[in-house]
Amino acid sequence: PLYYQILDGTNDAESFSRKIETAVAVGILKGGDILVLDNASIHGKGDNTYLEEWLWESFGIFVLFLRTRTPEWNPTELVWRMLVQRLKYYLIRSVRKFASDAAAHAADDILSKITHRNIAGMYAICKLL
Repeated sequence: PLYYQILDGTNDAESFSRKIETAVAVGILKGGDILVLDNASIHGKGDNTYLEEWLWESFGIFVLFLRTRTPEWNPTELVWRMLVQRLKYYLIRSVRKFASDAAAHAADDILSKITHRNIAGMYAICKLL
């Protein structure tokens, strides 16, 4: 239920829009879905000012931009919190073979195990369900 990508470097508006386009193309985002985004400039400003309208008009996907400074309404913040908490107890010896990429492999393992029930609970906490 969790769609993510671990990048080497920083994310920008172009890579974000490509990821959204891919999510639509492979059916992760589909008509009737609500995409919850914070107000980071890569989400809806600059090159991505079209994104909200394109998703709605082309696919029936509603984009919900959260108010500024409202992390308590953002389920993604809860995913980050869960990731950080689980990383604290992750057995580093199980990923040492990946050398400098060990943290990325540990994060990937943790994120891949987040369940639909976890995500639904995060949305409930944020009062989005």
